[in-house]
Amino acid sequence: MIMITTYIMEIKKIFIILILSYLSLFCLKTVEIDKYGREIKGKETVVKKPSGEFYAADNDSIYYYGRVDLDDEEAKFDFPGINIIAGFEGTSCTVYLVDGGNDYNIFIDNEFKSVLVTKPEVQIYKVAKGLKDGKHTIKIVKRTEASYGIAVFKGLILDKGKKLFKVSDMQKRKIEFIGDSITCGYGNEGPSINCDSLRKYENVSKAYGPVTAEGLNAEYNIIAISGKGVVRNYGDKSKISPDPVSFYYRRTLQNISDNNWDFTKWVPDLVVIALGANDFSTEPHPDKDVFENEYKKFVSFIRKNYRNAKILILNTHPDNEAQKKNLENVYNKLKNDGVKDIYYFDLPLYNNTEVGCDYHPLVNVHKRFTDSLAPYIKQIMGW
Repeated sequence: MIMITTYIMEIKKIFIILILSYLSLFCLKTVEIDKYGREIKGKETVVKKPSGEFYAADNDSIYYYGRVDLDDEEAKFDFPGINIIAGFEGTSCTVYLVDGGNDYNIFIDNEFKSVLVTKPEVQIYKVAKGLKDGKHTIKIVKRTEASYGIAVFKGLILDKGKKLFKVSDMQKRKIEFIGDSITCGYGNEGPSINCDSLRKYENVSKAYGPVTAEGLNAEYNIIAISGKGVVRNYGDKSKISPDPVSFYYRRTLQNISDNNWDFTKWVPDLVVIALGANDFSTEPHPDKDVFENEYKKFVSFIRKNYRNAKILILNTHPDNEAQKKNLENVYNKLKNDGVKDIYYFDLPLYNNTEVGCDYHPLVNVHKRFTDSLAPYIKQIMGW
């Protein structure tokens, strides 16, 4: 009798948990935001159920690029520069997003609309309203890097009776950028070298990678982690770090170790490797042979998965003698080893009057990087 009573009590507990979970799905704090990502005062409500038509993240009309784990009607991701793109009908669009740590650029009809600043207690964000009733497009771009946490995109909510549609003019060219904080756009909107916050001053959309790719009508994938190197991470006391960029490169999400990326899902035409700054920015530098061997192994792994992709070794600090010498050595060794479609390029120099947070290059410097890099990519790719 005691066992039966205990069993019934457990069933009741499970039932209550399920009911609460269900209610939590539809009792969400909703805010409207201005173009800077700030809440509009007086525009905060709690709704029992999202009004309008809901389309889950796995809808065929929602397109992604970047590494996304699409499962159970939701999309999980954490790397910077993830793109979520869809066409929608109606006058408004609301994003259902479980996050709290990351920021996003919102583009409506190919024009920048606002910065979506997520908050842990908010899951529904109205990012567009008052549009002309008709067909529109939305693009959501993750500004911030994986250190700010995993995001779970649940879907989009439209006006009642309205539908999503596929955006037809997607790009066929594809470029993958592998790098560190510069590739992340770390501090590129910072007011000075000392920033009160780092999150709000990181904007990967204005980093050289996305700007270059978009100018070349190409999609992009960003695998970049601040502070990481080829062999040694920034500030490590040892010559070798246990977790450089290659340690994370196989992952779908940087923060989840047992979820390997399927390299057949998105195959680039060009892979740009912008690493080495953290290896050689502070002492002790890695040994030349170790750096060379690890770099060559990394290139080999990339070529194994992307057999036809061209690979570009990008030097972000050509004024750093050790970095330049070691990268040029790797490039020459790869060429001598018979590796085909391998290239090398130095980005332009910049000075300490052109830097934001923690001495990282500002948006105007990233633009200068693009102005230099894009013609070279066009040349080697035949674009």
